[in-house]
Amino acid sequence: MTNARSHPRRRKRQHGWASCLLSLALLADLQQAYAQSAPDPKAVFDQALNRPVGQGAGVAPAGPQRTQLQTQSAPTAHTTAPPSATKNQFLSRHEDGWFWYVEPPAPPPKKPIEPPKSAGTPTESQDKPLSVEWIRNNIDRLRDQAINNPTKENVEMFLYVHKYMMDLSERFAYTYRSVAEQNTALDETISNPVTAVSRRQISDATEGAQSEIIQRLAGQVGVWYFFQSTCQYCLRQNPILDYMRQEVPLSILPISLDGLPMVDGSHPNWVVDSGQAAQLQVSTTPTLYLVKPDTNEVVLLAAGLRSLPELKQRFVEVARAQNWISKDEYETAMHGLPRRLLTDGVDLEEVPTGTSDSDLLDIMRRGGIHGGGEQINTQSEGGNTPWRNR
Repeated sequence: MTNARSHPRRRKRQHGWASCLLSLALLADLQQAYAQSAPDPKAVFDQALNRPVGQGAGVAPAGPQRTQLQTQSAPTAHTTAPPSATKNQFLSRHEDGWFWYVEPPAPPPKKPIEPPKSAGTPTESQDKPLSVEWIRNNIDRLRDQAINNPTKENVEMFLYVHKYMMDLSERFAYTYRSVAEQNTALDETISNPVTAVSRRQISDATEGAQSEIIQRLAGQVGVWYFFQSTCQYCLRQNPILDYMRQEVPLSILPISLDGLPMVDGSHPNWVVDSGQAAQLQVSTTPTLYLVKPDTNEVVLLAAGLRSLPELKQRFVEVARAQNWISKDEYETAMHGLPRRLLTDGVDLEEVPTGTSDSDLLDIMRRGGIHGGGEQINTQSEGGNTPWRNR
């Protein structure tokens, strides 16, 4: 019974092996037939890449029968890349395959960041030691070095350099003062005195010149005085204007903005504003305007409460701005004597580009008050020394 059951199984196993061998033989024949009928892949790619641009995908090229691979690669002829470039990109590296991973190029190495120079490192410069340039470039370093590391040598080095710098300044100041005092064109204490006697003399001279100008123009100009009856600043301005009118015969016309007189009864000849304030844009009281009837000039003199010296000085400034007085009259009224500025004496046309320092010094000396051979003979040219004989 056992042999009868095992015999059929042995025959069935032999039949299965025969079927497998037959299938393998058929597959081998199919592969050989497909290999003989399939075109060369390289030839297919060459044909697709070399295809004319104007030939559409639906038109079959001349030559061998078109395959499915040719139909799929035909649209590549319409790309913008040139055929030679595309061929070089793939066919020259076809052995790498489609899934070849190429390592990206390494990034360029970063430049090392230089650490900042410490305060104790000397600066590399060509400055001469202990010159002004050297001190300017090293004094901070020496100070920081002494603070960070206060040894005897570091602190002593900083103190010596600091002392040397102060001595240079003192030597320059002495020479500066000596040169200025010996040259009246450079001595600013002549036009701007510092002593009490000189300042008093200049003050008296300017006050007299200002009063003379105001008295001379009093017959040509007048003052419009805008006020309000309840203005406390106007009440303080009234006696100042009265004193000025007693000193010089100046005509003053009070103009009331609220249509009422002064509460203290001053300036009884007041008039009501008839539009002048709006036209002149008067926004505060008291406000004073200078009026010249023959030329119809109306110029702001002052706004707000002003002292008598301020009003006189402002009167002279307005007169000069309107060309009612000359430049020398203005200089005398403001500084006590006519002045000649260095900018007036130097002609820039005499200073061409590239002028040496020595030539430029000679030009400025000639432009100074006492420089050059040309003498000052007229009052209009002026000078800084009131005692000088012309």
